[in-house]
Amino acid sequence: MTATAEPQLLAADTRVETSGGMALGLVLAAVAMMAFLSPKGPGNSAPVDLVMALAIGAVVLWAGVSGATLHLPYAVPMAGLLTVGATAALFSPAPKLGGIAVMQEIFLLAFCAAVTSLCRTPDALRAVLRTWCLAATAWASALVVAVLVGLPALAGVSRAGGGRARQMFDHPNMAGNYFMISVFVVLATRYPSSRRARGAAIAVLVAAMVLSGSNAASLSLLLGGLVVVFLTLRWRVSTAAAGTVVVLLLLVGGGTWAVVSGPAMTIVQESENPYIKYSVGRASRSAESRQSLFSDQYRLFEKGGLIGLGPAGTRRTLEQEPASAAKESHNDYLATLVERGPFGAVALL
Repeated sequence: MTATAEPQLLAADTRVETSGGMALGLVLAAVAMMAFLSPKGPGNSAPVDLVMALAIGAVVLWAGVSGATLHLPYAVPMAGLLTVGATAALFSPAPKLGGIAVMQEIFLLAFCAAVTSLCRTPDALRAVLRTWCLAATAWASALVVAVLVGLPALAGVSRAGGGRARQMFDHPNMAGNYFMISVFVVLATRYPSSRRARGAAIAVLVAAMVLSGSNAASLSLLLGGLVVVFLTLRWRVSTAAAGTVVVLLLLVGGGTWAVVSGPAMTIVQESENPYIKYSVGRASRSAESRQSLFSDQYRLFEKGGLIGLGPAGTRRTLEQEPASAAKESHNDYLATLVERGPFGAVALL
């Protein structure tokens, strides 16, 4: 090796290390800011989107300097969803709204590709997952403390929302689902490594989820808990034992709910506690409204043709028709069927 070649190699290694560190740092910052969805900017953009855009650019720069391969996950189904979505948007009554929705999906896919491309080593993946665990626990702690000390603005509590906490998320259900998912990320990564610290993190995440008043998140936590029980027993004992325990839990839980649900719901609905009244207490009303909404949307699907109404077109279409309520789908699977038709549903599956 010549004397001039060695400094050039060292300089190249330094550029690779610098670009890789910058890319990882920005991805970690974006993961930590996932809950930072307010205030809103153009095209429903949020503060975290700026950091995500910088992270995408940094990963592309790192790949160019290091020669690393960029990976695009979900390429085939996303190509189908985006193609159908863009075509449906062109022929929809609101092409601009549909076009914004498609651009948002492309942006999120690009960030997903950036994370996937960067997490090619155990250390990078570990850093991303641990950042998720720590950030979600911090956001949950801030929400719980804000509620306890009476800071509604910090907790995202408003009278219009029935006292449900949403922090900086768009909706309490979004907040609840974020904290619910984070419980399983903590369980899967076993981080924090200390059992006591991990238990405390899970407790505060569940508390924040409960304060959001999201029945969907609570139900998902219970169902996901059953999956965890099944997988744990299957690993430690046997598949038969795991299946038996889960079936017994379902029978006991279902039987208990059938016996106590009537009196319990009466007590809950008359409760003065807003977190109980506007979460579990609204379960029956919420189920009825969802059923009516889904009926209206299925009617739209029957009229929508092979490519649907166009992305983000459900609410706008329901506003122009005699529907029970003009709302978005509240169900991503049904939304895909209604707004992108059968072709979009195939791509999703």
